[in-house]
Amino acid sequence: MTTQAGITPIPKIRTQSEFQKRVQESLAGYAFMFPAMLIFFVFLIIPIGFALFISLTDWNGITPLGQQAQAATGTVQFTNQTDQEITIPPDTVVRGVSEREVIEFTMSDVFTLQAGETITTNITLTDQEQGALLTELSNLQTVVPRNLRSTFEVTNPVADEVGGYAVSITNITDAPATTPDDGLTISTVGNLS
Repeated sequence: MTTQAGITPIPKIRTQSEFQKRVQESLAGYAFMFPAMLIFFVFLIIPIGFALFISLTDWNGITPLGQQAQAATGTVQFTNQTDQEITIPPDTVVRGVSEREVIEFTMSDVFTLQAGETITTNITLTDQEQGALLTELSNLQTVVPRNLRSTFEVTNPVADEVGGYAVSITNITDAPATTPDDGLTISTVGNLS
């Protein structure tokens, strides 16, 4: 191909502009950073964001998000692990034990009881605010600490006329037994009506 002057033009060599070189280098840098950034986001940023999200909800961690936990219904099977017969009345509402359903009493007196002997003594509430709760409980069961259960039996507390409580303590062994020197803690467990 000739031009008017008879000179053959030199074909232009395509060179990359400075901008294209920067873009290409940047893409290469981002390609090397992508795996590290992916790990950073998946294992750090997303869990932190999810923790912030669930801290603002009342999610219990078990049910799917957005679904409220429902009360359990159906049949419950009980196993009697004592040597006494226990009757559970029909329509009993079964609830988990919480602190408000356990009332503790203390007895500071020390007694020595002969085999089979029973005494009645005064006890005091550990937390005076639980006195009102005691009247709301049904199906009461009062026990001494585990290490003394093979030695003593107690009755449920009965309110006396001066606002205190009394229990009867029985030595159920074949030998004399003494209550602990540091006092005796008696727990009453019941169901809220």
